[in-house]
Amino acid sequence: MSAGKKGVAPVMWDVEKLVAMHLAYICGLAIDAAVCSECMQDLVVTVLAFFLQVERNTIVDTIKLTSLRLLTFVNDSTAVTVNYTMMRQFPQQE
Repeated sequence: MSAGKKGVAPVMWDVEKLVAMHLAYICGLAIDAAVCSECMQDLVVTVLAFFLQVERNTIVDTIKLTSLRLLTFVNDSTAVTVNYTMMRQFPQQE
């Protein structure tokens, strides 16, 4: 809810719409930072391991408000592990 001026009604926003706008902004930043200027459409979203199915369904509904497509959810600890192994330079095979 935004603080309205005197005589102006406050604007009410749905949480899903706010998160959808935030996702669209993040994707815009990712496209600007990408080497190639291809349009990104697919998402892999990290969520906390204890997220309920209702919370995951809300994220799915939010992504449907944008022009993006959800591939899958990944637990946050799994995402950290994958990022660590992909970014680390191994001097020898372990």
